[in-house]
Amino acid sequence: MDDMSQVHSAVQLVSFGYKYGAAPTADVLLDVRFLPNPYWVQELRDQNGLIPAVAGYVLSKPEAKKYVGALTELVALTSLGFASDDKGVMTVVVGCTGGKHRSVSVVAALAQQLQLRGITVFVAHRDLGLE
Repeated sequence: MDDMSQVHSAVQLVSFGYKYGAAPTADVLLDVRFLPNPYWVQELRDQNGLIPAVAGYVLSKPEAKKYVGALTELVALTSLGFASDDKGVMTVVVGCTGGKHRSVSVVAALAQQLQLRGITVFVAHRDLGLE
């Protein structure tokens, strides 16, 4: 299919924690352990990346916002390629140490940005409830 504007893509985003085992099977694997870790902030430690205060902390640095923007571009473009080649849903997994803060925050932000582009997004958080 040459006209990419007629292609409808879908992406599955999965957060996970490296300390709970190998990354889920994926087309793209992202490691976000370089982002600020809320685990070391007492009032954020027991919360998760779906909580605005935690996500705000994780995504507070300009580099983090730039990273999510770059991921949005990369995933959007790649998912269109998957859809145009009838490869189905593209799976992107995002990992941090415990799978509770950084990976969850990035998956949520990425999902929101992709949905704004009209991409169907499925979200799962593999290790969110383990701690």
